[in-house]
Amino acid sequence: MRKTNHFLKALFQIFILLILVVFTSCSTETAEEQDLPSMDFKIEKAETWQDQIDYLTKAMRPYHNFQVAQAHGYTVLLGPPGNEYVPQMGYHYLNPSLADGEFELLKPEILVYYPDENGDLQFGAAEYLDPIAGFTPPEGCVMDPNSTSPEGFIGDADEWHPVCGAGGWTLHAWVGLYNEDGVFNSTNSVLP
Repeated sequence: MRKTNHFLKALFQIFILLILVVFTSCSTETAEEQDLPSMDFKIEKAETWQDQIDYLTKAMRPYHNFQVAQAHGYTVLLGPPGNEYVPQMGYHYLNPSLADGEFELLKPEILVYYPDENGDLQFGAAEYLDPIAGFTPPEGCVMDPNSTSPEGFIGDADEWHPVCGAGGWTLHAWVGLYNEDGVFNSTNSVLP
């Protein structure tokens, strides 16, 4: 009888512990309201651009859900007027609060999505934007000839391009959709 009482007491304690764990781990916030986990402490350990791509790939996982991207401010659709889909790229969504001219690996200014066979948006790439001083709007589209591409990923593998429509240097990182032409190529031949 004594063993049974000890067993029941231990079982009751385990039950109470489980209840405490469940209640303390629950949150009333939705996925859209929660801040994304920071990987900044790990980024400092990155030694190559591939290490940075690995961190970026992990950090962008929540953005595979387009609603999460919208909830985090990626709402301004960029592209040619009347047809925002850019061939071999997709739809570009800007987060204006991140367009500050600073390269922050886990805070790309633009996210690129493409429609799947059902028309649902799928995450393709993170894109960085660095405005160019002295930029003239697209009609004249003159870039400052003294402007140089910004520093981005470790090394020189990244491919920054001056883009008149964006008003600055842009860099794609295809971490959502494999790009046979390279992770930093501006276009992805898999897309129409």
